[in-house]
Amino acid sequence: MCVSYRQLNSVTRPFEYPIPRCDDAISIMVVGSSCIWIITVDARQGYHQVSVRRMDREKLAFFAPNHKKYTFKVMPFGPTNAPPFYSCMMHQLKDEWETLFIVRVRSLSSIGGETITIDENDAIIIGGKTLYHGSRVIIDDILLWASNLDIILLYFECVCGIFQKYRVSFRLDKCDFLKDRVEYVGHDLTPKGNCPAQSKFDMIRDWKLPTNSRALH
Repeated sequence: MCVSYRQLNSVTRPFEYPIPRCDDAISIMVVGSSCIWIITVDARQGYHQVSVRRMDREKLAFFAPNHKKYTFKVMPFGPTNAPPFYSCMMHQLKDEWETLFIVRVRSLSSIGGETITIDENDAIIIGGKTLYHGSRVIIDDILLWASNLDIILLYFECVCGIFQKYRVSFRLDKCDFLKDRVEYVGHDLTPKGNCPAQSKFDMIRDWKLPTNSRALH
C-alpha cells in the first residue's frame, strides 16, 4: 500500500544524509585472498521497522476506501525523509556491530588453532597473515565478507546481536550464506572478483520476440 504524501513532503524540512552508490559499495570490497567468505543479509519490511513518535503520527494520517481515517505507527513508504533516515539508522547499527566485532576479536587469543592479534590500526592478523574483512550497507541490504570462515561467522554473530538489541529482523529467504556466487545490488560477487548479475542477463536472453506489429507499440 502506498499513500500520497505530496502535500506533507512539500512542507517537510529535508533530512540530509547520503545514500551510497551501489557500484561504490562493491568496488571498495578488498579481496586479498583466493578464498573469501561472503554473507548477505536483507532487513525485513524495510522502513516499517522504524517506530514513529506518537506526537508525529497525525502527520501521516490518511483516509482509506472505507472513508475511515488511519495513521501509521511505523514509518511508511512515501515521506521524503524516509530513505535518508533509514540509511542513517542502518549506518548507526553498522558502527555498533563493527565496534562489537573489534571488541570480540580483541578478546580472542587464537582462532582455528592460529594466533590472532590486532595492530594499532585495528587490522586483524591471523597466523602472521593480515585478514581481509569488511561490511557495507545500502538501504536495507547488508554485505559481510572475510578471508577466514571463523571470523565471518563471528562478524555475522555481531550483526545478529545488534539487530536483536534494536528489535530489527531479517528476511531469511533473501539472505545468502557462504555461497560461491552471491548477487548483491545488481552484481554477482565471487572469490575471484565481481561482475554484472547473471540474473539480469537471463531477463534479456529470455525476452520473448514480438509476434505481431501490435506488440511493437
